Amino acid sequence: MSQPDLRVVQFRQPTERKKRNPLVFSKAITRRAECFVRERGLKRLVFTIEPNGLLTLRPEKSRRRETVTLADCYSMAVKARVARERAEKKARQT
Repeated sequence: MSQPDLRVVQFRQPTERKKRNPLVFSKAITRRAECFVRERGLKRLVFTIEPNGLLTLRPEKSRRRETVTLADCYSMAVKARVARERAEKKARQT
């Protein structure tokens, strides 16, 4: 009987991949929202998230832009939530 052919298999070391954080980006990301705004008729809202922490909103096919920081957006969202909770509480009391 002959000996079985035993081979030593060497696997390649995986190449080092640059680990990317999906939340950090270098280009502006622009998307069309499903909501509409009244700006000379009903127009779809277009938003752009910029790498420096700015959010730009504009009606579609319009040059007029509104820019806010993401920190300001968070602050406005908290204020809106608190106002809504107070209104609900007031409505329950009456």
